[in-house]
Formats: sequence, C-alpha cells, structure tokens
Amino acid sequence: MIIGRNSEIKQLSTYYDRDKSQILVLYGEKYVGKTSLIKEFMVDKPGFYYCAFPAAEREQKYRFGLWLASL
Repeated sequence: MIIGRNSEIKQLSTYYDRDKSQILVLYGEKYVGKTSLIKEFMVDKPGFYYCAFPAAEREQKYRFGLWLASL
C-alpha cells in the first residue's frame, strides 16, 4: 500500500492509461521510494520496469539491451 503519494500515482496513471507505448523515466534522490513506488504501481498491471544504475551511456545501453533480450 502506498501512503501519501497520491500526486505521483495520479501522474503514473496518466502515463499508463495512454493508448500508445512509451517509456517513462523516473528519477530523483536516493532513498525516497522510487523503486517501491513503481513496484507497487505495477503490481496488478501488464508491463515492466528497468532499474538503471550509474554508468556511462554506452554501458547503460549495452546492459539495457541485454536485459531486453532476456525477457
């Protein structure tokens, strides 16, 4: 259960309910609940999320590609 994040949930719902496929980047300071928020939001919805990590752009693209190939 997410408490006190109604604004964020409303924004996520707005993006999720659109007809077209899209990518949403969720970023912010460490330890504010970004991962918990997105995990809880996606719990009953088809879709997926990718948790990036600090790396150069090339490395990030490479790892993302590996992750996509594993789906």
